Amino acid sequence: MSDLSYAERAVTHRIHNNGTGLYRAIGVINETQGGDETMTEEAAGFSGKAEMSNRWFRVHRVALAPGEKAPAHQHKAPVVVLQDSAGKGTATGPMSFEFNEPGQWGFFDSGARHEIANTGAERLELIEVEIRRR
Repeated sequence: MSDLSYAERAVTHRIHNNGTGLYRAIGVINETQGGDETMTEEAAGFSGKAEMSNRWFRVHRVALAPGEKAPAHQHKAPVVVLQDSAGKGTATGPMSFEFNEPGQWGFFDSGARHEIANTGAERLELIEVEIRRR
């Protein structure tokens, strides 16, 4: 995960797959001026401390044991849900997404109530990326 900002200066970089399977590089772009940095995690719909936060994004990790569900919740801004580990899970709300391998993703609009569940036999980690807007 990186908070690299292409808005402040152009950056060129390479991505290399060191493994033997498919590697997915996913970029989440915020084309706004950013959001309210004074809004607390709790007010934004998150529990716990953000793993990364700036005026464009706030990132929280969700780690679930087999069969565990995160409580249904909603956010004040749109969120992208990205699978960050092996395992199987779902994110359900107005739309439903299945997660079966790292790199899979889903998206919920601001205010969309959703629930994340581990439907597999191993620990599942996902990250929720809040796309901050004014």
